[in-house]
Amino acid sequence: MLLEKYRPKSLKDIIGNIRQIAEIKNFLKNWKPGDALLIYGPPGCGKSLCIELIAAEGGYELVESHAIDARGYKDLKTSVARAA
Repeated sequence: MLLEKYRPKSLKDIIGNIRQIAEIKNFLKNWKPGDALLIYGPPGCGKSLCIELIAAEGGYELVESHAIDARGYKDLKTSVARAA
């Protein structure tokens, strides 16, 4: 599929969102237990892509939750436990 063929493979390939990427990297660099980051925006603006590339290039484990995912107490507790 064309979307996958031309999908950016690294942060250098992303056009735009440079300030937001820098803010996310800064947040991760200065992260302390209890801090959280909420990424929001319209569909298709590159939220997931940017986070996936930042995580891959920074060596971070990515734990994500989407609105369509199960979000009950037990589900969230399991996700948070994996992230700790």
